[in-house]
Amino acid sequence: MLVPSTIAQVLGLRDVGGRPVLDALRDYTRGKSLLLVLDNFEQILPAASVVSDLLAASPGLKVLVTSREPLRVRGEYEYVVLPLALPDAHLAATPEAVARFPAVALFVQRARAIRADFALTTENTPAVAEICARLDGLPLAIELAAARVRLLTPQMMAQRMERRLQLVTGGARDLPDRHQTLRNTIAWSHDLLDEHERRLFRQLSAFVGGWTVEAAEAVCDLSNPGGLDIDLLDGLESLISKNLIRRGEDSEGESHFGMLETIREYALERLEESGEGAGVRRRHARHYLVVAERAGPELRGAEQGAWLDRLAAEHDNLRAALQFTIEQDEAEVGLRLGEALSHFWEVRGHRTEGRARLAEVLRLTGTRAHPWSRANVLDELGHFALDQGDQAAARACHEESLAIMRGLGDKRGIARSLDGLAWIANDVGDFSTGRVLHEESLAITREVGDRRGIALALSGLGYIASVQRDHATARVLTEESLATMRGLGDRREVARTLAHLGAVAIDAQDHDRARGLLVECLVIARELGDPRVVIDGLETSAYLAVAVGRADRAARLQGAAEALRATIGVPLSPSERALYEVTTLTAVRAAQGELGIAAAWAEGRAMSQEQAAAYALEALGSA
Repeated sequence: MLVPSTIAQVLGLRDVGGRPVLDALRDYTRGKSLLLVLDNFEQILPAASVVSDLLAASPGLKVLVTSREPLRVRGEYEYVVLPLALPDAHLAATPEAVARFPAVALFVQRARAIRADFALTTENTPAVAEICARLDGLPLAIELAAARVRLLTPQMMAQRMERRLQLVTGGARDLPDRHQTLRNTIAWSHDLLDEHERRLFRQLSAFVGGWTVEAAEAVCDLSNPGGLDIDLLDGLESLISKNLIRRGEDSEGESHFGMLETIREYALERLEESGEGAGVRRRHARHYLVVAERAGPELRGAEQGAWLDRLAAEHDNLRAALQFTIEQDEAEVGLRLGEALSHFWEVRGHRTEGRARLAEVLRLTGTRAHPWSRANVLDELGHFALDQGDQAAARACHEESLAIMRGLGDKRGIARSLDGLAWIANDVGDFSTGRVLHEESLAITREVGDRRGIALALSGLGYIASVQRDHATARVLTEESLATMRGLGDRREVARTLAHLGAVAIDAQDHDRARGLLVECLVIARELGDPRVVIDGLETSAYLAVAVGRADRAARLQGAAEALRATIGVPLSPSERALYEVTTLTAVRAAQGELGIAAAWAEGRAMSQEQAAAYALEALGSA
């Protein structure tokens, strides 16, 4: 072992008189106060016993070791060197705002070493912040990227970050080879793994945004012939100790693991080289289909908030799973996964993405899909299209779904499609057709005992009664719908119905009741993180503000709702616009110039979703 002799040489201890070098080192360090620095110790981990022996013999000796994994000796204290701090992605990317973050400061410092005139500007600051984030705040990666300013602007670099390992090359010639490129640095750690650890490492790269132990067990090939000859927990612990993966905890205290994206890119390259990629990604897609379908019913139940958060945490993995099924033209899996995710996309404001993805899976033909799966996806796609103001596309979807469900004799599906067609009629102001379709849907759902379908049909009929100023009927129908939804535990539909019932109360000049209904609506909307229900609460609160003579408050609320609609791509339908002209907009316009309405409207448009909901709740408390 050369470690004792190397240490002795550095300490100037040359004549050991024929004794073992380690004995001479013990004698030399005993009684002295010394700091011994050992760099890159991961290459010589079997020599950890040397460190342990010296520390035991020399109370005044301190040893500082840099290593990609712990020595695992007594007296060892681990200090993890974290990546450099990055700007908040939601922070305005101005030079002043991001220059104080260490990752950006390092980029600027190293860029100036290449180009003395380099500076953060309004034009290049967003790109520099993106580069640092895409490189995970890793100092070496940032230094290598900054060196590229000799050839590329930050904006050009940011466009090339999808293949970041090719970009971050060309380090200083006086650095070790492993520091010349980021790929070499990661390869240095990878080469220290045994073959089973390498296989686990590359298979874990199929996860996007991290994984749980349960997910790794389902996706990584641990038990099949030729699979991983390694215990999963032991393998994860080894990769953590070598700093190739990280462990954290989710909101429920469960262990959650992940890779830095730069490391994951390298692992993905190894996965594709191995020929295992398709099999691993297929298991990944099947696992997340199970996750999504397990969540589906829960998204409309009493625990929907927790399940929405779980899907949000796994959204990148779910996207990757769906993308794989699309690439492989697997229609049945794609349709099932798209349907299972559609309600999550709707509640969390991903309508544009959801609509595009559902359209893609409907075009798949490579595997046999059950007509029922296609019909369900068509219904969901119809809802997205209608929300985005595309009544023609929505009608085509619901009519095709209705035809399939009639062919299958699925009464629940027939009723759901009829209700979708009813809302299209309502949106364009054809309330007589809307009433007929809602009533037909209601009759079928009562026949089959579909409580959720009953509540939705009643809500639609209550909306028509409200628009047509039949306040008594609107209240009866909407209260029955609300009671049914409360019984089902569907808090999202409870909140939407509360907003509708609040408008009915305002029409009846029962402002105190409306205030209580709207407070509950907005509290639920905030808890669920649902922008569409926040919009319902804001717009009805604006109607209440007009009713109590606060046009300025109505303008802020309506401005906030308008901005939020633009953000999630949900415009007012023709019938909604006509209704708001009567209830809110005319009164607000009439106050223009009197109370600074234009400024109040602009203030509302500048609010975030959370700020708008908080403002509405404050206004309701003091109206």
